[in-house]
Order: sequence, then structure tokens, then C-alpha cells
Amino acid sequence: MSRSRSPGSFSGTTEYHSPEGFVTGMVLTFVNTEDVTIGAGRCRDSTDTVDIVNSGTITVIIDGDPVTGINKLDTGTESGNTWYAVHVIGGNGKATAGLFSTSAASPTLPTGYTHFRRVGWVYNHSDNNFQNFVQSGNSSLRRCFYLEVPNDYTEVLCDASDNSGADVDCSTRLPATADTAIYRFHITAGSTNVCNVRPGSTDSPVVWASLKDTEDERFLGEMPCGGTKGFYYITYGSGGAQSALTALVMGWTETL
Repeated sequence: MSRSRSPGSFSGTTEYHSPEGFVTGMVLTFVNTEDVTIGAGRCRDSTDTVDIVNSGTITVIIDGDPVTGINKLDTGTESGNTWYAVHVIGGNGKATAGLFSTSAASPTLPTGYTHFRRVGWVYNHSDNNFQNFVQSGNSSLRRCFYLEVPNDYTEVLCDASDNSGADVDCSTRLPATADTAIYRFHITAGSTNVCNVRPGSTDSPVVWASLKDTEDERFLGEMPCGGTKGFYYITYGSGGAQSALTALVMGWTETL
């Protein structure tokens, strides 16, 4: 049974009746460590009630004076080590705008704004600088690729060994809605030993990548990350002959 919809759209355009969950455009672009833009596009709001239409480019700023409001943070002050949802917002008689919020599902909307739709995420580091990224995709499926110095922002393991097996938490590199992680693995040291990597945790029976150190092997690809937002690895060998794994999170995918 289809959900009833109210006709209409925000931003002064003609009426649309887009399918439920529809989104086109609204692509995020990293501008600098404080600003991102939301590109032109159209989407259903979070309740599938109306369309929100953006005919230009919206710049959303995390700092400045005032700190909160339209095209800024929804409430509070900027925090480091924090994921911020990026929303496009609309309301009758209001120009389409953007908003940062720590909430993906219930941002605090400025006065007069009644509808929103999350169109992505940005990660704010401990120094209050955004993680550099490129978002791609024109529908609800979006990919985010990182453009950062590895040992500063994307590396989650460096020459690590654990022949008992260990889970690696990547939640500072993967937002809550990510369903797939893009990893780069590199194995070093050891002799003829290997390192096995699995998605999720120790409960996963699938070896996604098996790297042999004598071949200086590397793996670049996607793995499901699910609710754990990480991966499991186990190295083989002992002492100086034990293999060692370096791992980087290169990006992620999600469905808006």
C-alpha cells in the first residue's frame, strides 16, 4: 500500500510527486576544513511528504558568528572527534538551505523550516578540521573517498601483529550508516606467513583477503562493515617471523 503524500515542494518551484525515498543530485563537496557545499538537486524529505528542491549551490559552515542557524550548526558548539550529518532543509516560503547536526534523524531545525533530508556526513577531527573527502553518486547510493595523509587520518593499523586474532574499530572513519568500507591492506615482515582479514568480527566465517608477506601483497577493495564498523584480522608466525598488517580506510558507501 503506497503512503499518502502531500503535493508540493520547497524553494519556490513547481509541484513534484517524486517516488518515495527519491534523491537526485545534492552531492557534497569538500571546500576546506570548515566548509562543505551541497550541489543542486531534488529529494523527498525524511518523511516522504514533500520534495525539497535546491537549484544552486549551498555552502554550509561549521564555524563563524553566529555558530548556529541556517547553513551552519543546528545547536551547540563545534566538537572535535565528531561525525556531523549534513542535511538539506526546507519550509514554506523559505529558501532551501543546509544544516550540520550530530543527529541523523532529528536535527534541530531553524525557525520556519519544517522538513529535512540527510545527504551525507563529514568527520570533524580533534583539531576541529573536517576530513578531506570526495562524494560520488547521483541517486541514493553514495560513495565517499578520503583524500588525506594516511598516518594522520586514514591509517587504523601500522605493522600490527596478533596471532590470536583481533577486531579493529574503524568507527572514527566510518559513519553509523555506512554499509561498506573501502580498505587498503599491506602485509610486511615475516617469512612465508600470511595475514587473513575478515569483515565484521570474529563471528564472520568469511576470509575476505589472505595476504602473503613474501610477495609484499596489498589489497584494495570493499568489504561489508555492518554494525561493527570495522574488521577482524589474524597474523601467522612467531617472533621476528610473524607477519604484520598495515590497514587504511580509504572510504565507504551508504544508501541515503
